[in-house]
Amino acid sequence: MKKYSKVTIMFFLFQERKKRKFEKYLKERKTLEQLSTSALSCEYIQTKTAYEHKKNMFGIFAISFLISIWMGVWKELLILMGKASYYFISFYGNKGEWIRMMIYLLAMITIVFTVFFIVILWKYLQGIRKLYERILMLNEVQRKQEEKRKVEDLGVA
Repeated sequence: MKKYSKVTIMFFLFQERKKRKFEKYLKERKTLEQLSTSALSCEYIQTKTAYEHKKNMFGIFAISFLISIWMGVWKELLILMGKASYYFISFYGNKGEWIRMMIYLLAMITIVFTVFFIVILWKYLQGIRKLYERILMLNEVQRKQEEKRKVEDLGVA
């Protein structure tokens, strides 16, 4: 039981996460070093294209979100809630209950949209970061292969 709890605690420590990340890096790098120059170049182009696409889509997403705020999507939501309050009060007549219900509803909608936006933003940025790390790794492997090829060419000449 102690060993299991120690392993669980170690899993979340910064040093252990860094160690696992380094092991993953070495494994990935070894795989990339085994590729031919043309296969490595193809992998670089595909990864760079995916990175640029994600980066551009993120920009579009951010701009569309800002435009939706600017155009008053939230204003329309509040107008809709005002109309609903008018009908509720005209049928039931209890203003105190309605105000409490609207405050809770607005708070929940705001919290849900904020959390949803933050999660999407975090995941998307995490994907962009991973692609950028892969691009750097591909650049490094290509540079090493180029140096190795130059040394071999000097040895032959």
